[in-house]
Amino acid sequence: MARWLPCASGSAGVGVLLLASITDRTLAAACLAVFAACTAVSMAALSTGIGYALTSRRLGGAFERLAPVLGARSLVFGAWYAAAAI
Repeated sequence: MARWLPCASGSAGVGVLLLASITDRTLAAACLAVFAACTAVSMAALSTGIGYALTSRRLGGAFERLAPVLGARSLVFGAWYAAAAI
């Protein structure tokens, strides 16, 4: 999964740059609204899929062991990101 994440963010960046090149403001706003809606739907689908996978019977009790690790990594990333912004 980590291999395609930079590609996905690069594709989104190219999409935003293409939107910025549209000269008609109404068309640009409509395209941006579609882009934002599709982004929200894809994020919701991915989050739902990950949540479903973590709570499925197949993984059993892995979520109870994995949750503190994910929480700690999220906290460390947030602290690093905040420190980098200062």
